Amino acid sequence: MYRKIFLAVLIAVIAIPVFAQAPAGTPNAAELLRRTDNNEVYSTIQYEGELIIEHGGRRFVKTFNAWARGNTHSFMEFTNREDRGTRYLRRDGRLFVYSPDTEEVMLISGHMLRESMMGSDMSYEDTLDNETLGSRYDPVISGSEVVNGRDAWVLELTAKRRTESYPTRKLWIDKENNDLLRYELFALSGVKLKDYNLKRVEIFNGRRFPVEGEMRDLMRRDSRTIFSMKNVWLLIIFLLIAINVSAQMTVSGILDSTISMTAGAAGSSDFTCGFEEFANIRFHSRLRDNRGTVYGAVNLIAAAGDYAVRAASSYTEGENYIAAIELERLYFRLSGEHTNFDAGLFRLPFGFGQVFGPSDYLNPRNPLKPDARPRGILGNALTWFPNDDVKLLIFYSAPRNPFSNEGKGAILGLSMDRHWEKTSIQTLYSFEMPDTFSEYGIHRAGLSLKADIEIGFVIDTLYTYNHEAGTEIDGLSFSAGLDYSFLDGNLIVLTEYLYNGETSSTAFCLEKNILGFPNRHYIYTGLTWRFNDFTNLSAALVTSFEDSSYTPIITLNHDLFQGAVLTVSVQAPFDNNSFYGILSNVRIRLRF
Repeated sequence: MYRKIFLAVLIAVIAIPVFAQAPAGTPNAAELLRRTDNNEVYSTIQYEGELIIEHGGRRFVKTFNAWARGNTHSFMEFTNREDRGTRYLRRDGRLFVYSPDTEEVMLISGHMLRESMMGSDMSYEDTLDNETLGSRYDPVISGSEVVNGRDAWVLELTAKRRTESYPTRKLWIDKENNDLLRYELFALSGVKLKDYNLKRVEIFNGRRFPVEGEMRDLMRRDSRTIFSMKNVWLLIIFLLIAINVSAQMTVSGILDSTISMTAGAAGSSDFTCGFEEFANIRFHSRLRDNRGTVYGAVNLIAAAGDYAVRAASSYTEGENYIAAIELERLYFRLSGEHTNFDAGLFRLPFGFGQVFGPSDYLNPRNPLKPDARPRGILGNALTWFPNDDVKLLIFYSAPRNPFSNEGKGAILGLSMDRHWEKTSIQTLYSFEMPDTFSEYGIHRAGLSLKADIEIGFVIDTLYTYNHEAGTEIDGLSFSAGLDYSFLDGNLIVLTEYLYNGETSSTAFCLEKNILGFPNRHYIYTGLTWRFNDFTNLSAALVTSFEDSSYTPIITLNHDLFQGAVLTVSVQAPFDNNSFYGILSNVRIRLRF
């Protein structure tokens, strides 16, 4: 299929084409399209890929390793410093992305599919075609032309369904070997949106294979993406070399350099400031049999001013700063065909909520600190995948009090995830062993639902029951949110409501040192405007109804160059009685 030879190659959905010789004379249009579809005979492959993205006078180079089986299952992991550890999984027409920063897997669907993939000229939607062109378009041969010195048939396609992203397409197919030399994609209005040109073909075991191509999104000024492949290994070769490379260690991370300033706070100094250097260094190494991986992460922190005043007592004092080294992750994973076993200090996320996340009670979220590193738990987890759409998880978490040696406060739980084409659901139950806060233990039951039908819709709820406290409705934490993008994805709107029960998972509890929310009702509203691929501006408002408190947040992000982002954020919390000052931060984040 003409587009998948390039676009699906990007997402590692790679075909091993067997190009038949075209018959003499003008072929039937349907037959020519059928031959183009049949040019893809899928098998298993591994390769190293490179994306060169040129846009707005800048040049970005991204590298990745990719594996694929047929046209429905594929996996790719980026290896360049700025994106190292970012992974994509394509499975039966659905696309999942893993971020090493949040350590969470997200299904890309709905309006998000129209967004640019990794800043390239391709959208996520461009990678998800499963059906043949012949089943989706009516073809007409409009003539023949010479493209790059090759005689080619010109084939025009008209969509059979109104739901197609590109109602009209135009293909140039080599008369001799059926190579797809060029194609163009059109909107319903007839405006040309994108074009692709084949740059280079290589022969593998007598088969022609496209290894370099160029895509242009004509809606972006001065933009193109060049995709190339090297070290293409078929299944047999891959199995022979896998053991030799599996024990290599991979290191990546981020370095944040931040200056904070506070002014005008009631009852405080007129002006205060602080400085912080924060590095999160992540590493992992595969075992030599390739069935296990060891993961680790440490935080290196140096601070002065406001950051030092707010710091914990475990810091070491230097000449004009305090410093600390914090172990953030240390665990191993054993992987089987349908199971994973994790043990150690690791991230265990729950729920699909984007802002408040009641289900994610092991790592409470704060919309005022969206970039905070997710907390890990010391424990273990056994995951079973009975099929591609279902995940069952059994987990254990050590007590919150690390000095508890009798198991008091330990947590046992299980969860189930079920995915459909546009909907996902997660159920959760856990039991916290009796301790000083509950003689009978604490039960938690959660439900999280995500649906992407153009508008993204999320419900996330967790009920916490403490028999000793006589919990009723006050044990409920419930959030519901919507998100949508306008103006070709340049304007993103997100809103989420939180009902925060007094003894729920998101409630503030000084006795247990849980820094949750003190009020009952909250609503978050956020707008993000993308000026271009390098700069965006976000405006958000966190509101509590009970005390009429408001916290407006303005954030500007600008990519200085590949791997470096400048962020300026301003918060100004206030209520009917007080103004709590202007809190601002200027941060430069480097990825390595």
